[in-house]
Formats: sequence, structure tokens, C-alpha cells
Amino acid sequence: KFKGNPPTFYFHEKKPDTGNVHKGLTLILIDEHTQLPTVTLQSQITKVVKSVFRGNNWNTTKKGSSLLFWGKMRFREFVHLMKPNQRINHFPGSIQLGRKDHIHRNYNRLRSKFPHAYDFMPQSFLIPSAWNDFHHKLRSLETSSYWIMKPIASSCGRGIRVYHSSQNIPKIENRIISRYISNPHLINKCKYDLRIYVVVTSFDPLRVYLFQDGLVRFATETFDLKVKDLSNVFKHLTNVSINKRNEQYDEPNNIENHLKASKWSLQTLARYFAEHGLDFNKVKEQIKDIVVKTLISVEPFVITPWNRSPENRNKCFEIYGFDILIDSSLKAWLLEVNISPSLGSSSKLDRFIKKKLLCSTFNLVGFAWHNSQPI
Repeated sequence: KFKGNPPTFYFHEKKPDTGNVHKGLTLILIDEHTQLPTVTLQSQITKVVKSVFRGNNWNTTKKGSSLLFWGKMRFREFVHLMKPNQRINHFPGSIQLGRKDHIHRNYNRLRSKFPHAYDFMPQSFLIPSAWNDFHHKLRSLETSSYWIMKPIASSCGRGIRVYHSSQNIPKIENRIISRYISNPHLINKCKYDLRIYVVVTSFDPLRVYLFQDGLVRFATETFDLKVKDLSNVFKHLTNVSINKRNEQYDEPNNIENHLKASKWSLQTLARYFAEHGLDFNKVKEQIKDIVVKTLISVEPFVITPWNRSPENRNKCFEIYGFDILIDSSLKAWLLEVNISPSLGSSSKLDRFIKKKLLCSTFNLVGFAWHNSQPI
């Protein structure tokens, strides 16, 4: 549709229907005589990712030339070898978002300059370097408080523990301890958080896209702040990998998931808010603000290595998973950012949302194939 630009592949979630393709996209005709496009995999991929590629007639390989390099890979090892029409699913320096110690430092750096703008992460201390500062904070508080300790480079809820200030909080290496949000907004008396999917195609200028749907993950037992129950992960953590071990976990077996399920879509949460007179748009605007400001905090670490190879500026994109908690006053808090969010499918709801996410992302990025003939 744009003179001089090659056609791009259109990714579909189901069997393609040329009559329903979005206006402005060019379809590429693939038949038995056409060499299929290829994605190079640098790590194991989930069934959902594989089904999206194979359902759209893409081959997969572990080496060789391809249009897309996908996996947990090192930017510098690949990008200088790539051709103009090839893409890679990571930016250099994105670990500054994914590790809890890095994002803490980047957030605090801008919070010191713009304290009113950067007020969406709980106060945190890196252990052991800030152990004395943490204890000074404890002594300065006039009332009791709750804290949550996490490993700086772990996932799936591993190693997380909630403490009350009256308890003996251990000094453990490579941990971050943060004020625990003790007044979460509850649904069915249970705590929940949001997995917000974000796609970035450029950091300079910053181009960010917020996926229209997402996941809502619930704890599986009634929330309370009894000190004796702080070690109960089913009350205080929302990680699916943990709560699936609880017999009370209710797998969503349909896309229009029922309100007792342990996982909802973001669209279901929006309807719940509307039905209960709560302003979901206010929460959504806060989330947009959090996403943009968080990405701005890591820009220097991404742009510097990126600008060393200006010819590669259009080759990167990345899907991030922002974990957001809403408190009882409907204030949104950033918990962490995942630079390799799970694209697995433990339910029909997961498959539905993640296939939409992947197809939308690939259509947004636009994979051009110079040997193809447009319809």
C-alpha cells in the first residue's frame, strides 16, 4: 500500500479469510512452490508460540537464515549479522527492566528528581547493601508495618516471603525488601494482580503499545494480615505457578470465564468494575502512566548500545509483562516487569489471549519478504 515498501506477512489467530484482512495490509500468497518463511529459535518455545508460527505457515529452525530470531539471546551476538528485513525479539539493556535490583535503582534515580511523578513503586531496600537503611526506616515508623522480601533475579514466586515488623527479618544476600501493600483491592475476599502486556518497537523515539487484553491472577485463599498467616503463599501471592498447587485453584475452562475462576481476562475485570460502580478507566490511565515512566527510566541503558549500530535501529522489538497491583483506593502500583513473560498455556483463556497478543505483535512489527508476490 506504500510505494517502495515490500509487502508484509499477516498473522492470523485462526484460518485466514482474505475478505476480513485489515484494510491497508498486503497479503503474501504462499503455495506449494513457495519457500516458507523461517524463524530461528534460540531457546525452547511454548506450544502457543509454536502454533502461531506453524499456523501461519512459518518453519522453525535452530540455525540458518530467517526473518525472525526468537528466544533468550544476547543482542550483540546476533544483531550485527542481521539483514535489513530481519527482526530480533529483544533490545540491548532490557535486563535493566527485568532484574528487581536494576529497576529499583533506575526508579529511585528518577524519583529523586521527580518525586511526585515517580510514586508508583513501594519503598524498597537492596540487601545487604542497604540493610542499615532498612533498619533505620523500621525504627522511624510510629506504627507496625508489613514487608515483602524477594530474590533480585528470580520468578514464579520462588523465594518470596512476607514479614511483620515485629518479626525477626533475616539478612539474606541478593534480596530486595519492599513495603508490603497491606490494603489490596479484593474480589471475592481474595487478593489479585494484573499482567499487562506491552510491546515496544523503539526506544528513540519511544514507541509503546498497550495490548487491549491481559490476565488477572488471583490468590486462592481469603486475604488477611494475621502474623501467623504471613507465610501462607496462597493468601499473599498471586503467582499461578504457586496457586495451582492449592486444591482451591479454579482453572478457567472457557474464554468468558466465570467470576469464581482463579484467573480472569482484563476485559472481564473491566466489566466487573463497571457492574460494581468502579472506575476502571481511571486505573487504566494510571497503568499507561506507569508503563511510559518505567520505560523512560531505562532509556539510557538501551539507547547507548542501540545507537552504536544505527543501521540496526529498526530490527528490535520486545514484549514485556508489567505486573500491577491495585490497592483499596484504586491506586495502581508496579510490582515488577518481566522481559520474558510466560507465553505458555495452562488454560483456554491463556491460549486465547496469548495467541491474540503474538499475532497482534507480529502484525505490528511487520515482517517483509522481498521474494514474495502480493495478491
